[in-house]
Amino acid sequence: MGLTKVIKMFKKIKNAILGATLALGLYAGTVKAEEPKFNLGYNALETAVDTERTSEGERTIRNRLFTNVSLDIKELEIGYQGLNEVNDWDSDSYFGRNRFMFGKVDSPLKLLIDTKANKKEIFDTKVGARYSGLMQKLGGYGNIDMSLDDEALNLNLFYGKPLGKGFSVEFSQDITKPYGEDASYYTELQLNKSLTDRISLFGRLEMAEFDNDKKKYLVGLSIK
Repeated sequence: MGLTKVIKMFKKIKNAILGATLALGLYAGTVKAEEPKFNLGYNALETAVDTERTSEGERTIRNRLFTNVSLDIKELEIGYQGLNEVNDWDSDSYFGRNRFMFGKVDSPLKLLIDTKANKKEIFDTKVGARYSGLMQKLGGYGNIDMSLDDEALNLNLFYGKPLGKGFSVEFSQDITKPYGEDASYYTELQLNKSLTDRISLFGRLEMAEFDNDKKKYLVGLSIK
């Protein structure tokens, strides 16, 4: 190949690269970059009083903080859901259940990391999936979480439904099945009454193992 042909070919390649660069620059100038979108879900502080007195004649006060936030990065959604509570303002009684979800924006199915903690440590971490489509089809809100680790399988059901006139009902069922052992159960049933857009009254039944001797009734106030 002669020198003239090599120069002509080089010029063609150079012009093609310059043309492509210019075209990409013009295209980029017309498209706005998508910024991450921050979303707030249900965030509230609940303060409740146990209707049954302790052996000292006092009523336990339960403070529970709900946190629900998510971040959309193009088609990826990263979510965080926290339930953190203490009794009688005592940090030794702290319990936290914090979940992290990853998946496609608006998809009812998400990857789930489910953790539980006390004052000293995160004592349980399981990996699984969250599905919210069924609760929506039932005319309410909530999710089904299934997760596991090398010791146990956990299934958590949460379903809430508006009843009208500011009332709503919420049901939660948690089942943990250690491998080779009997399952443990924890149930909550809560009735809410909205007073304003941000303040609600509620009454809640809490029960372990479906045992009447292990149930509690609480009444309280939630502030969003």
